[in-house]
Amino acid sequence: MSRRVKFFIAIGIVIILGLLFALGLRGRVRKTEDRGQRTDVVQPASIPPAVVIPPPVLNESERAELALELSLETLARSFAERYGSYSNQNQFENVKDLYPFMTDGLRSKAAREIAQAQELSTSSSAAGYLGVTTKAMSVKVEERTAESARTAVQTQRKEVRDAESPRIYYQEIMLVFIKDGEQWKVDGVEWR
Repeated sequence: MSRRVKFFIAIGIVIILGLLFALGLRGRVRKTEDRGQRTDVVQPASIPPAVVIPPPVLNESERAELALELSLETLARSFAERYGSYSNQNQFENVKDLYPFMTDGLRSKAAREIAQAQELSTSSSAAGYLGVTTKAMSVKVEERTAESARTAVQTQRKEVRDAESPRIYYQEIMLVFIKDGEQWKVDGVEWR
């Protein structure tokens, strides 16, 4: 017999012994369970059923009020994050992208401020990088009527300048909304 044949016979015997050993243990585990002896299997404790609190039943006007409130909060959060995030290399695209969400008055004011800032940046010799990222942390609708609303958005801002370490700070932005047809538009912005 060659060494190769002997090797395969040895492997076959090891596999058969392994199977017999595994089957033998399985039988012993079953016998132990049948006798009621404790095994290593831990049964989970019974978990009481969860208490389900049904949502409050809202009438049609309350649902409309809640939807309006959520709509204003979502718009305020999105506007604050986009308005407050910029870099000196993006040519004020963050503000220009928000023009559709601004009233005509705020859009004109923003365009004037952009033109002034662009004049200053072309005459300035400092060409270092400046970028600010803004994340809305919370939004509160402070007052609302049928035609206007005012929100306070708490933000976390991260400022990066050239190779300096980032500076993280918190700032509130107040947004004034005016109803323009069926849409809410931002009419005033004030960082505090």
